Amino acid sequence: WGVVLLAPIVASIAILLWSSFALSSPSYPAILQSIFLSFLAVALLASIMAIQDMITRWSVCAPCMDVDVLMYQSPTSTPKNNDTSPTIFLAEDLFVQSILMGDGATVHNVIAPSGGKLLRHNYQEDEISRNEIATLSFSKWIQQSSTTSSGKLSDDILRMTLLESIGGGGSAYPTTLPKSNPFYFGHARHSKSIRKRLKFSAVNANPGQQQIIVPVVRALCAFSGGIGDAMSEIYRQLDKDGKPLYKNNSAELWKLPPGMLHALEFSTIAASRIVVMNSVMIDKNGCVVVNASRRHERLSLLLPCILQSAYKARCGLLEYAKATANMREVYLSTYDKSDKSDGLGRFIDDKCPELCSTIEACNGSAKMAMKALLNSGDHSFEELLQRKWKGGMRKWLGSI
Repeated sequence: WGVVLLAPIVASIAILLWSSFALSSPSYPAILQSIFLSFLAVALLASIMAIQDMITRWSVCAPCMDVDVLMYQSPTSTPKNNDTSPTIFLAEDLFVQSILMGDGATVHNVIAPSGGKLLRHNYQEDEISRNEIATLSFSKWIQQSSTTSSGKLSDDILRMTLLESIGGGGSAYPTTLPKSNPFYFGHARHSKSIRKRLKFSAVNANPGQQQIIVPVVRALCAFSGGIGDAMSEIYRQLDKDGKPLYKNNSAELWKLPPGMLHALEFSTIAASRIVVMNSVMIDKNGCVVVNASRRHERLSLLLPCILQSAYKARCGLLEYAKATANMREVYLSTYDKSDKSDGLGRFIDDKCPELCSTIEACNGSAKMAMKALLNSGDHSFEELLQRKWKGGMRKWLGSI
């Protein structure tokens, strides 16, 4: 519309040029007519551009996006070590590359297959350790290289679209659920998208090899946990000895972009939905129940990693809220004690409402994963709480 406002100026300049060449000056009605036609032409051009931009945005970001539509399957023969089998870039590869924003070290960590035939307990330990390494790697990449290695709007739009297609649809664990289905997998299009990825992974599974959906879940956990670790490092208020850090005296604070909060919410929910949906079945009464026979599958053994990453993401969000309170000189220990909630919770509800849905996603995803883990008859969860997850994480899991 700025171009539209230039129309009178262009018309005036044209009139001056007309007069400078000693031509007869146009009549007043002719001047008005030219200005009107200029406005009309420019307004029509601006409207066409606006409609085209709106259609483009809708086409890229509209719900019901199917990731397979973005993939043009063109097998190319890439001989390597006398191997002439075709190499195909799958939708799962697009998920991993897009979610991790081109962080090569983390991508390599999540796609690398587990070595050897491991016992269930050892494989679960391997996945937990792998998740720790991946989240730490992605956290360092965010703090050191993300500003120079990423930042393209098209990449951000693609990432948000992919994450929303499997992690959108609201809370991971609503307060009201039908008895026949105690798990919430989003709207029909979200559950359909996840079921399609699981079915494709199962059809292409080979004995002794990891399913192609496993790296996607690892990438989702690394993304959410890595962002949580990065936020905890950037916004931390106290050092290891409990002393305030000097950086907290600053009156400035890095704001969390809404897109990042939504991406964190979608990734946390998506990881939980994929693994839990793979672990359930419909019984003879038509109810959705956990299939205990699948608790030893490699995908099901990623449930502890979901809890691990959800906790890291939640801790990062709480550190950001504490930093915001510190910047505003709000004392959380005495902030609004009118009800049973703590000062930090009340402060987030009042001053940082944009964090509520993401924190709820962390709680809901962990609750869904815990329910599937306990109902499967796997007793390793209690062992993990006793041996590895102590302190804040044990308290948080007990509260939800």
